[in-house]
Amino acid sequence: MNFLQDPIFWSYFVFIVIIILAQVSIMVSSANWYKGINQPSLQPPPWVFTVVWTIIYLLLLYSVYQATKLMKSEWTLLYISFIINLFLNLIWTTTFFGQHNIKGGLFVIILLIISTIELMVVIYRISPVLSLCLVPYLIWLFVALYLNYQTLILNP
Repeated sequence: MNFLQDPIFWSYFVFIVIIILAQVSIMVSSANWYKGINQPSLQPPPWVFTVVWTIIYLLLLYSVYQATKLMKSEWTLLYISFIINLFLNLIWTTTFFGQHNIKGGLFVIILLIISTIELMVVIYRISPVLSLCLVPYLIWLFVALYLNYQTLILNP
């Protein structure tokens, strides 16, 4: 079956799109606040975030979908891990940008890193190669952790 005809692919895809749209909405509404706070010296330009997150979400979609297709039995744990991870991603955006809570964002991003490692372990048990697709995501989360921490230090 072509993946474009597969309802499992579309369920993952639609969920990611909903999360992205919610995040963009929150970030756009907080643009003035974010521009007004002190930024870390290693803060990448805005276009880097767009490129990196596009790649991360495509790799996430690919790895979770392919892992689902490889499973012969129940894939509930994979699906739940995926949903929790995306919700934590949205909660970070809501906390940091929506509520302007930099310290809370730091706490949430630590949970997000733990959730991503857990998702990687779940996928690794299905396919070690597919779990490697999430390495860029994990690396970027550590970059985000650094930026969040530095933003907290610069804006007590």
